[in-house]
Amino acid sequence: MQPNGALSKIRILSFAQMAQGPSAVQYLADMGARVIKVERPGSGAYERSWSALNIFLNGESGFFLALNRNQKSITVDLKSPEGKEIIHALARDCDVLVENYRPGVMERLNLDYATLSKINPGLVYASASGYGSDGPYRDKAGQDMLAQVMSGLASVTGKRSDFPTPVGAAVVDVHSSSLLVVAILAALYYREQTGKGQKVEVNLLESAIDLQKEAFFYYMNGGEERSLLRSASGIDAPFYDAPHGIYETRNGYLAISLASLEKLGEVLNIEAIGAYTREEAFTRRDEIKDRIQQRIIENTTEEWLRILELEDIWCAPVKNYAEVIADPQVQHNRTVREMSRDDIGSFRVIGPPVHMSATPPELGAPPPRLGEHTNEILSSLGYLPDRIRELREKGVI
Repeated sequence: MQPNGALSKIRILSFAQMAQGPSAVQYLADMGARVIKVERPGSGAYERSWSALNIFLNGESGFFLALNRNQKSITVDLKSPEGKEIIHALARDCDVLVENYRPGVMERLNLDYATLSKINPGLVYASASGYGSDGPYRDKAGQDMLAQVMSGLASVTGKRSDFPTPVGAAVVDVHSSSLLVVAILAALYYREQTGKGQKVEVNLLESAIDLQKEAFFYYMNGGEERSLLRSASGIDAPFYDAPHGIYETRNGYLAISLASLEKLGEVLNIEAIGAYTREEAFTRRDEIKDRIQQRIIENTTEEWLRILELEDIWCAPVKNYAEVIADPQVQHNRTVREMSRDDIGSFRVIGPPVHMSATPPELGAPPPRLGEHTNEILSSLGYLPDRIRELREKGVI
């Protein structure tokens, strides 16, 4: 947590778990917010116990390490009276509370907005869920891929002959977390003007639909049939014309974006494609793409980049993760950073995606060990060492 960050005066109490909540909290922490992460005694947050590809660094989950830097960890039994006392004391002094438990959990714990806003009327209470805090799907499990299929995103991704295809990353989780950050910052600005807090909410389903707002507009305003028809040749979205898509070269793959068929035909020496009308660029897009593909396969990716970029035709090589990390612009942007923790050593992370001239976000502190800051946090609330020892012996912390 950087002392001079843009949000250095903002205090956040985090009950965030999995990816949707922690990703939002980490954005805010990187910008200087002081974050206390509340975890279960003994086991901690779920993301400490699971990691994709079974990636654990000296026993610490890669999932946890990717999404929880710049935070302090306190362990509290939320079901005990003493534990609730601790949370109420922390809530009294914090600016923002972030939680993404299933709807109803915080109410059952007596830690809902209605309760905590009485303790702290200026509290910005941020909730994230799968489908919303009420409605017919309120109690359904929310998860990134489920949101992709429920929102229509998977149905418009991939070739016509493919199964509905999820995107190759947790894009809905991250977009939803970004929207939550926007809502939190707007609520803090409102509080600055009025002194009043409020509850803000996002959910994965609406976030996934928001990712597709352009496509949904076309569908709802005259493009019902054509907006849903995936191309046979793999043009990346149902509403795009040829030549938009990915092509195989002699040594890899190349993406060509929106371009004039007439100009592209001249550059590729395929004059016939310049005769297609704008309407045919859509209705005959697979035929056109196949003709372009026959020409693209003749040269390497690098050769085509030199030719197409010289003519200002939008294009880019298709890169794998190793190539992305080695990319000169990625290196220039310092997208990949290095952190360390004494029990783990060095590990690489994706740095803050926001750039600020006066208060740049920083990596700061590595993700905390479970309960690492419990004594420090309780001491700041006025708890004496003997009382802290007693709470630990009772399993409250």
